[in-house]
Amino acid sequence: MPADQVQVIQEAAFEGPFSPTQILVIGMVIIALFSVTLYTEYRRSGKKVVWLFWGFRFLALAALLWMLLGPTLRTTIRQETPKTIAVVTDISQSMETIDPHNPTQDDRWELAAQMGTDMDMVTLLDRLQLDLQTLEAEFSRTIQSMQQADSAEQVLERLSRLPAIINRAQTQLQQIQTAENLSNGADLTDLDRLLENQMLPHVEEMQEQYQNSEAVVDYAQISLFADLQPELEKELRVVRQLAQDIIPPTQEAFSSNTSGKRSRLDKIGAALESAEGNWLQDISKTVQIKRYVFDSNPLALAEADWKNHLNQEPETTSSLLQTEQDAPTPKATNISAMLDLLNREAGQQSLAAVIMLTDGKQTIASDRQPERVANGLGQLPIYPVPIGNVRKIRDVILHNPEVPAAVMKEDEINFDVMIDTIDCEAELLLVRLKKGDEVIDSQTVDILSERSHHRLSFVAPKQDIGRHEFTLSVDPLENEAREDNNQISLSVDVVDDELHILLADQNWRWEYRYLVNLFGRDEKVTFDQLVFDPKVTATGFPSLTNNLPQTVEEWARYRVVILGDLEPTKFSLQSQEALYEYVTRRGGNLILIAGTESMPQRYVNGPIGEILPVETSPFPVKNNQGYALRLTPAGQNMNALQLTGNSGKSNEQLWDETSRAMPIFYLSPFSLPKPTSHNLISTVSLAGSSMLTKASEAPSFLCWHLVGKGSVTYISSPSTYHLRARKGDLYHHRFWGQLLRNVVARDISSGSQFVKIRTDKENYQSGETVEVEVTLSDAQNRPVTDGELTAIVQQENQTTSQVILRADPQQPGRYRGEFAPLPPGNYEVHVEGNRAQELLDAEGFTGTLSVPIRVEAPLSGELVDTRCDLTTLEQIAELTGGVVIPPTSMSEIPHLTNLDPLVTEEVQRQATWPSWYILGLICGCLIVEWGIRKRVGLA
Repeated sequence: MPADQVQVIQEAAFEGPFSPTQILVIGMVIIALFSVTLYTEYRRSGKKVVWLFWGFRFLALAALLWMLLGPTLRTTIRQETPKTIAVVTDISQSMETIDPHNPTQDDRWELAAQMGTDMDMVTLLDRLQLDLQTLEAEFSRTIQSMQQADSAEQVLERLSRLPAIINRAQTQLQQIQTAENLSNGADLTDLDRLLENQMLPHVEEMQEQYQNSEAVVDYAQISLFADLQPELEKELRVVRQLAQDIIPPTQEAFSSNTSGKRSRLDKIGAALESAEGNWLQDISKTVQIKRYVFDSNPLALAEADWKNHLNQEPETTSSLLQTEQDAPTPKATNISAMLDLLNREAGQQSLAAVIMLTDGKQTIASDRQPERVANGLGQLPIYPVPIGNVRKIRDVILHNPEVPAAVMKEDEINFDVMIDTIDCEAELLLVRLKKGDEVIDSQTVDILSERSHHRLSFVAPKQDIGRHEFTLSVDPLENEAREDNNQISLSVDVVDDELHILLADQNWRWEYRYLVNLFGRDEKVTFDQLVFDPKVTATGFPSLTNNLPQTVEEWARYRVVILGDLEPTKFSLQSQEALYEYVTRRGGNLILIAGTESMPQRYVNGPIGEILPVETSPFPVKNNQGYALRLTPAGQNMNALQLTGNSGKSNEQLWDETSRAMPIFYLSPFSLPKPTSHNLISTVSLAGSSMLTKASEAPSFLCWHLVGKGSVTYISSPSTYHLRARKGDLYHHRFWGQLLRNVVARDISSGSQFVKIRTDKENYQSGETVEVEVTLSDAQNRPVTDGELTAIVQQENQTTSQVILRADPQQPGRYRGEFAPLPPGNYEVHVEGNRAQELLDAEGFTGTLSVPIRVEAPLSGELVDTRCDLTTLEQIAELTGGVVIPPTSMSEIPHLTNLDPLVTEEVQRQATWPSWYILGLICGCLIVEWGIRKRVGLA
């Protein structure tokens, strides 16, 4: 790489206030005056003294004239900085795409990879097209400068660029015309005549006009010059069509190789390796070459080893030059960040041009789009080299399945899945839920737009105890780009478990009545009830005492406890403390339904207040206009709140319509979620209150949080029965059934009677950690605390990761561990350990002690739509003064760019006349003469 050239020139110069001629005249005049004065003194002092005076005065005069000349030693430091060309390539995930075969594009990448000294017709036409495009753009800017009456210097500067471009186009044209055969028998003599006989003479004539400062260039001359532009555009269209229709002589050879089966990075790597051995090597003698790669962030390369950098794993190609916009996806595309870096580099280096190889699709959300950043690059031309299919990609993507890892034996199994479609408008998709070859459920989706997004729900009937494999699939469409994303395999464990509930309230509120009716009809639920007013009514265990449980063991009879607006007189402190222990120590699940009298406001200073997921809020308890319900983002993604099923109605729309039809007029004064809470449903005042300035400050209708080993769910108004309004018990029943199963889902585990294993969920997104939990108990249901367990993740019977499980100090018999994020795929989580095996042998367990998990790759814009965004690349090129080019034209860029080195000069001056010696000489001569004059009586 060429270094800066520094030249140092030293020379003497006179930089005083007078020129040498003026100093000579001044000296002659002063000498004449000396002569006159000395002649008069000669008669009085004698010849000898006069000659002394003459000598002293001559020395003083000479010293004075020397100072007036200003002798200076001038040092000129001349530095020549070579221009820089940047080569930039995209290495994001979409660049790993293998595009459908496109002969026109694939052949040009092959030619770029095999480029040598002999130019084929395709390359010559591509280069000629680039020359004419550059000429047309520069010609247009020159005419605009003339019409705007810019200064003669500005117009001349633009005119001076045109002859070199014309000459380069003529060079390409001559090689094409001497070729044996030209595609379609095209005649380019009109182009030759335009360049040679019209454009070049007119440019020279306009240069003469603007160089003559006395001449005025009128609009008639400018108009005649501008008339050449339509002719140039016409010839450019001819060449463009020729380049598009040309059939490479090597097409058969290309068709026989694997060019159409190579990824974009493979094609770019081959083309750049060829460039490094040819034209980049040639210009590197006089021009600096900067190399960059980018995905989410840009990275400057220290050496020209393209293949090594293009084939690295994602984590090794992460940026060393972090920008302010760090994207969450390591291999996404951030063209804006790359352009920002080029802008900073242009301020530090002499960047002359940028060649950017990319598909042009920005997949990272940014408030600064690539076009906006490019608009600030000034005169730094960007030459995009597009790669990738520009045609629409027809695809159906099945992703993001949601299904419980385990359900109870009498439960139906709910499946949710997302479907994205691209270019499938007017198609009818058939989506099936299958168990083996049996179709359990199916739906049809009518695609009404080019890009669509659908959420579908399926239901499988109750299954026998054990593991069950299911498949969600959509039938492939004709000419679909990929079919491997049309199917997802899922597994669910059905376990034998019981849901026993305690339902207690002060009186027969509507909320309490409907829950009693609901649980009484649910065969999968057993429940005890307790109500105090107007008289005590109790069933099950509470009927023995007509009171709430008083000990932890009594509370622990229930999987879920639902408490309403209980008065403190009916809820003793002993009972509250036992309930606290039941939740925090025994892992119990509590649901509190707020009331107008007691719950929770009269318990905030006791054990109940310590486990509440809410705190006091500034919002009014009563609202005459009422409150409407809004699902939070967490609530929208929670299966328990998905009530619409396959009705076709939006789930958010259902909650909104229901709450508007029957608004909530009362909210508990405790409705502001704590930071530890998960807020699932917020409330919004129908009066349009301006108090709700932030989403985090909105009062909650439904929220929950974990407390110790258990969970507390809180409903801030006894109004869930509003879901029955004009709809019967469908949505009310579905809401409470799904909510209860969500509350206890963390306790439902796969495995055996003595050894249970579970993960925090079955489906994970890429980058999420996997939490695993194992519970050991013996035949007497006592916790086993001496286990030494290891959890192992396997894929296709190969171990990929393992972690030692540690005992949970808060709950005996429970062991926990966490796996680092796993690559996308399907896995099995197993547990191993001598104590666990002893327990399995004791109960005669012979099955597989494991749970399945699935890790999904992030569904980003990189893979959803891999088409080349040619429009963005054209805008970037136009805004920066560049041109979109094929790979065969990259070597032409140096010929169209002014690569003369930047020359800077620094002049240092060292004056030699300011000297005490000279001043002393002048003063000494004058003093000596004055002394002599005193002695001889002339003073």
